[in-house]
Amino acid sequence: DCIRLYGPDGGTVDSVSYGNTAPWPWDADGTGFTLSLSNVMLDNADPDSWTVSGQAGGTPGNKNDFSTGVSAAVSPQPADFCLHPNHPNPFNCGTRISYALNFRCWIRMEVFDVLGRSAGVLLDGRQEAGSHEFFWDPDLPAGLYVCRMTASGFGRTFVASRKMLRIP
Repeated sequence: DCIRLYGPDGGTVDSVSYGNTAPWPWDADGTGFTLSLSNVMLDNADPDSWTVSGQAGGTPGNKNDFSTGVSAAVSPQPADFCLHPNHPNPFNCGTRISYALNFRCWIRMEVFDVLGRSAGVLLDGRQEAGSHEFFWDPDLPAGLYVCRMTASGFGRTFVASRKMLRIP
């Protein structure tokens, strides 16, 4: 089965496809118990992020049997989206790209040359809220490039770009 959450604009905000066979919890098989996401910070597409509700009938209809609040051990969520400058810049043997997301969203990180042609997609998928960083060592000639990050979810879209200079 699949559940989809739509935003005010009619676009899909989130979705999850689930089943009642392994690796999904088997107790929630449509005969009484339901699935509950054990922590809102976990990936809802991962069966290990779900647990069986503690009461027959589950929700809706009954009160949730546990809180999905964020633990104090989780690092603070960034206040907003941000694509930080890559470092080093200029670079020749790779560079670090870091960014922050203030909620879980779909992110696409793409690099373009000075003529606007795509030089590669670095990321394209769902990311959890928080600060992220990765090392990028492209197989590209020396030149000026633009890294563009597009993050979208919950009816919001954030776009930011940074110039990157690859030297010989």
